[in-house]
Amino acid sequence: MKLIIALYPLFYSLFFPLCGTSSSADDRRWLLSLVDLVELDYVDHCEQRASATWSELTGDSKGLSMKLERDKSFGMFARQQTTDVRSALTAHALAPDDNVLRRKVKLLLQPGDTLLETEQWMRLVTFGDTALNKIRFATNYDCDTNTNCTLRELNYNLARQQDEAKQRRMKASWERNLPNITDYLEHILPLLRNASKQNSYNSVEEYWDALGEYEGGLLKARELWDRIKPLYLKLHKYVALRLRGADA
Repeated sequence: MKLIIALYPLFYSLFFPLCGTSSSADDRRWLLSLVDLVELDYVDHCEQRASATWSELTGDSKGLSMKLERDKSFGMFARQQTTDVRSALTAHALAPDDNVLRRKVKLLLQPGDTLLETEQWMRLVTFGDTALNKIRFATNYDCDTNTNCTLRELNYNLARQQDEAKQRRMKASWERNLPNITDYLEHILPLLRNASKQNSYNSVEEYWDALGEYEGGLLKARELWDRIKPLYLKLHKYVALRLRGADA
């Protein structure tokens, strides 16, 4: 598929000789065809990443390394295709009412975290994929039994445990398998601001709203949270007291 995209300008010049001029219809046809090809490439990458993710989730010994490889390849592709799409985007390629194609172009030119530099993208996915893999497959969780247990066993026992002290100990065993918070704050979280800038947004809030395609969504979520927070705190206090039982 990448070869097809690379050769597309040649095919276009052969089949649509314009003698140095370009019409709006030709510009749109070129852009639309390129977008269609890029979408097919996205499908290929998504299928490959899904397959690698399934291998990792089912415990394949090479699953994690395969997933990291697919994620790296996907990031490089998503970054490169922005150059291809931008080169085909002329002043006449989009009509005022071309809303569907305009949305596709916007999403292709602002694909999110994949616009990070390759090294930063790999740092991000390596941190996330490795952390989730460790949480899923660790076998050193405390299930309040004579032996350690898996995450599934921990969730099962934690949901049925009524002793608060034991619950806290079980929860602490889960927290020990979480990624290093210092590493996250110093090396991963700053990438969010970098990704915002690469996608041409002035703030992280604008970036998150754009990813959700909901303008003002983050502000709306905060407003909703402020409304339900008092009830949440009351329920949290009630559940905590119930767990402590008669001694509370």
